[in-house]
Amino acid sequence: MGYPLAILLAVIQGLTEFLPVSSSGHLRLCGALFGLDRPTTAYDVILHAGTLLAVIIVFRGELRRMLVALARVGGLLRAGGLRALWADADARLIVLLGLAMLPTGVIGLLIKRFENQLAQIWFVGAMLIVNGCVLFLTKSLSARATRGLDEMTVSDALLIGTAQGAGVLRGISRSGSTIVAGMGVGLRPSDAFSFSFLLAIPAILAAVAVESKEIAGGAGVTFGEAALGFVIALLVGWAALVGLRQLVDRGKLHVFAIYCWIVGGIAIASEILRR
Repeated sequence: MGYPLAILLAVIQGLTEFLPVSSSGHLRLCGALFGLDRPTTAYDVILHAGTLLAVIIVFRGELRRMLVALARVGGLLRAGGLRALWADADARLIVLLGLAMLPTGVIGLLIKRFENQLAQIWFVGAMLIVNGCVLFLTKSLSARATRGLDEMTVSDALLIGTAQGAGVLRGISRSGSTIVAGMGVGLRPSDAFSFSFLLAIPAILAAVAVESKEIAGGAGVTFGEAALGFVIALLVGWAALVGLRQLVDRGKLHVFAIYCWIVGGIAIASEILRR
């Protein structure tokens, strides 16, 4: 692969993993631009691991509380059963995150069967345009989204998990789709943001587990390229995550819609002209 391309892909991953413009779509388009013959799935996972650490750093307070809650789950069940567990805000959040992963896993496995077909440039471009349309919805959703995480229901979690499953498609942003889904069920933008990225942790871990055999067999990059990519994705991802939180709090998520429409349109046009 070479260090220049490895660095470029890491920067793109760090920016687009959290900004709602589809990291997998951008990595695919960049790969095509630089003449890579196939989607670099294994290297994608290495970069995802770097951005995963960024999420853990930013949400370390929430994760600490959830770990403490996990330790008291047994006591809660013995004391009052499921009712007591549901009454504990942090323990309930763990349950909701687990439930949200169910539709994500099912959809992800189904889509993976068609990974090569769905990595075609024209399709990635079309999905970016769809992604832009989804993001534009937040312009009207922000004012009506007033519920907190403590008011989430099982159906809310399943719907957000389904949206995350759609984010497996290259061109559809995982963060954008889950934040929009969260706001769609009435969560405040800040709470939809928090649930989206807490949900990203098991999703990325699952992706690493699924692709572990390919990584073990070689990702098409040297150890140095992989290590450098990991660090760059971590640092750029942390900065992007902090910046995105501010934009979501200000109700400005829809500003990314125009960018997605432009990039998606260019991708489709390039395929038409190439043929």
